[in-house]
Amino acid sequence: MEKCPAIVADAVSSEDIAVAKTSARHATANRRLKARPMGAIDLTFLADADNGLERLKDPTRYINSF
Repeated sequence: MEKCPAIVADAVSSEDIAVAKTSARHATANRRLKARPMGAIDLTFLADADNGLERLKDPTRYINSF
């Protein structure tokens, strides 16, 4: 330890601390999600799921027509 150079760090200014706190607060803030993000498909057809399920239960679907 005697031969190691001393580690000396300059004091951090209060302005640098304030900027760091503001940046950290901004980086970790909760983000609002867009109602329809870019690239998302329209899923309104899922609202008609009950009718779709009833159509799947229709027995005429299962009659062989060949």
